[in-house]
Amino acid sequence: MIPISVFREGVGLQAGDENDLKLLRLTVINLWENLTKRLWNTRSAHVQYINIGHRTSTTQSLWLDLWPVSDLTKIEQRDADEDWATVDSDEYVQQGRRQVVRKSSSNFRFWKHFVRVTYDGGTDEASEDIQLALITQAKFMRTRLSKDQITMQSQNFEGGAGVMLRADLHPFFKTLVQTHKRKS
Repeated sequence: MIPISVFREGVGLQAGDENDLKLLRLTVINLWENLTKRLWNTRSAHVQYINIGHRTSTTQSLWLDLWPVSDLTKIEQRDADEDWATVDSDEYVQQGRRQVVRKSSSNFRFWKHFVRVTYDGGTDEASEDIQLALITQAKFMRTRLSKDQITMQSQNFEGGAGVMLRADLHPFFKTLVQTHKRKS
């Protein structure tokens, strides 16, 4: 999603800080994926379980979490009382970057109640604005977790008691998360 060299340069960690750099990079990417409710980072042999439920005219399409999809390895399906059965590759087609449509030679068919898809997908390099947001959030987290913490708001009450409020997300990062958040 963001090359380690770009991340290193943006965050400002030196070559000797390799473990810290990798941990910070994965932490920020995981935070991004959790908040956008989408998988982004490249994965191989990713297994996605899809519960179709009741069959309707809309269940001939599957929408995969990772995109773009680079390789559909295997699709299996079953109903509640059955074992997993592999679907022949000529019975489905990939459309667009993340949609898989069930078909036959004469008409469209429907998926069974439960589908298991094994595939490769995700992005090695996100757009520049997302990479900048990840770097900005990583810098923000390093500053926020250091000894010299950022105070976003300080409130004092009578008697000298105070409350320190700290933001967990940089505003730029938070805005892009809202922009790229999965709607459904």
